[in-house]
Amino acid sequence: MRTKRLLLWLYLIFLVTILAQAGWWLVYLRREGEHYLNLQIQRMRTDQLHAAYLLQSSREIQADPEGTLGPYFPDLVFRPTPTGTDIRIDPDAERAIRSEAARRRRMFFWEGGFFLTLLLAGASMVYVAYRREHAFRRSRELFLAGVTHEFKTPLASLSLYGETLERPELDAAQRERILGHMGEDLQRLRLMVEQVLAVSRAESPAALHLAVLDPAALAQQVLRDLSGLAAREGAEIRTELPEGERVRADETALATALRNLLLNAIHYSPPPARIALRIARDGRWLRLAVSDEGPGIPRREQKRIFQSFYRIGEAGRRPAGIHGSGLGLYLVKRNLEAMGGRVELESAPGAGSTFTLVLPALATDTGD
Repeated sequence: MRTKRLLLWLYLIFLVTILAQAGWWLVYLRREGEHYLNLQIQRMRTDQLHAAYLLQSSREIQADPEGTLGPYFPDLVFRPTPTGTDIRIDPDAERAIRSEAARRRRMFFWEGGFFLTLLLAGASMVYVAYRREHAFRRSRELFLAGVTHEFKTPLASLSLYGETLERPELDAAQRERILGHMGEDLQRLRLMVEQVLAVSRAESPAALHLAVLDPAALAQQVLRDLSGLAAREGAEIRTELPEGERVRADETALATALRNLLLNAIHYSPPPARIALRIARDGRWLRLAVSDEGPGIPRREQKRIFQSFYRIGEAGRRPAGIHGSGLGLYLVKRNLEAMGGRVELESAPGAGSTFTLVLPALATDTGD
């Protein structure tokens, strides 16, 4: 932590130094431009005095001052007067000098501004990268804490059930009930391990094995796997699963995505949960939609929930009894994108959520 804080302070000092140097450079260039203008004006005034001195010192020059002195003093104008010759700075020459000075100032300003913009852009990129890494590390720490809790809870439960089974006074019904609870805890552990391992598979799309699948049959299998949890939570899942549709997808990846959506719907819906699972064709796309009546997701969170390790709310501020690794929706998005699809979300606070898996549809199987 001290090293990170030291690096951050060094970065801030470096950034302030660069900005100060860039600012001073712009001020210096502006002063140089003003110095150039003053120097040129002073040169013309000196030429004016020099020409006047030469004019007074020679009758030959007085006879034709412009022809004699003009080639040597191109920035001066010689005008005859009743008393002699009036020598003045040529207004066109002075305007040209001022125009050149303004051009130099603009050049210095744009060049300095360009390089300052590059410096600020680079500094901003470094800062954004630092913030992202910091957020990733923090999310990973929360993930590890969540995973540790997710593993400790069923393991402690299994240990307690194991000690209970050693009691000789238990009857067959009690043993059967305890064994059922142990099976549920083991299932919970298995799903957790599979989800963590699925992250590495999601990072490597080449590991997917695409095949022609029946989405309705796959959805029914996922529902059977979750039937025990749904019954225990009192969740009712309504389905619309038309037969005959086909998609090209990885069976494990698609099942994981659908399972994660259903698990979220069960966990986040107020009991008794009312969930809908629908499959429908939309042109060349097949849509698998999971709808719930949960609290909904604020708009500001709707993109962030698909980031790895991210969970809505800090630990202790989520609904009681809801844990998780922060990987479920990340896997949903990565799996769908790896299979050429996408995930859509429709949600509003207090109005529930609908997550839709969208995949390219194959030709409908009409049967014999």
